[in-house]
Amino acid sequence: MVSAGARWTSLPAFSIGIQVAPSTPDPASRAIERMAFICGCGHSGTTLAATMLSQHPRLYVPLYESEAFLEDGLAAQRLAKLVAEASAAGKTMIVEKTPRHIRKVDAIRRAIPGARFVVLVRDGRDVTASIAQRYPGDFAHGIARWVFDNRIALSLRGSADALIVRYEDIVVDPAREMTKVCAFLGVAYDDALLKYHERPHLWYGEKDVRRTSGVAHEHESFRNWQVNQPIFDGRGRWKRDLPQEIAAEFGRGDAAVLMTAFGYD
Repeated sequence: MVSAGARWTSLPAFSIGIQVAPSTPDPASRAIERMAFICGCGHSGTTLAATMLSQHPRLYVPLYESEAFLEDGLAAQRLAKLVAEASAAGKTMIVEKTPRHIRKVDAIRRAIPGARFVVLVRDGRDVTASIAQRYPGDFAHGIARWVFDNRIALSLRGSADALIVRYEDIVVDPAREMTKVCAFLGVAYDDALLKYHERPHLWYGEKDVRRTSGVAHEHESFRNWQVNQPIFDGRGRWKRDLPQEIAAEFGRGDAAVLMTAFGYD
């Protein structure tokens, strides 16, 4: 894991060549100096981390997933949109959250020299239980996705441009963990990050904050409701939500190796 206080200089011009200003220049707008990506296996706390960071006065954190690098040929257009939004807001640093960007780290590095990655990890059993809530009973999908994405996360441990953050550590001591994240991003910690739930955040285009079942088409409204609450403690949900034989899968093979590596023995 990279030291939270590692030096980070400003970004050079994006190598994909985006040079974007707002259509109506804002006097407060400034050049984008830095860009970071929150990623990791879905259901690992990426939305929580992004919502907390959205409270920071120096950071532009869009409340949607740009998915800029998930489809060929769309990165420049979607990054240009983020740059325009951040510049219009007078922010010099963008922090974007798309969990599956964990699979595109090398492409992002090539496109945006100097970009950084905040990588969320979480107990695979709890992730699988959460995914199986969205896709009822599909435990195999949850296990496979967790193993695939966390193999990549483990390969990033020790990289100077990546910081591994455990969801469980945010739950236990959010101030400590967010202080580390802020230092990694090159900004001072601000207590406002812990007060994120005091004003509404509307993720995924939601129009209001409402609790739903979290199943299938209601997943996004449920997640939006959840990240508008004080920090939700989802540790150990697998004990009630996973069949014993599914939980046992994390004691075998690659899943067991990853569980040990991230301290989930």
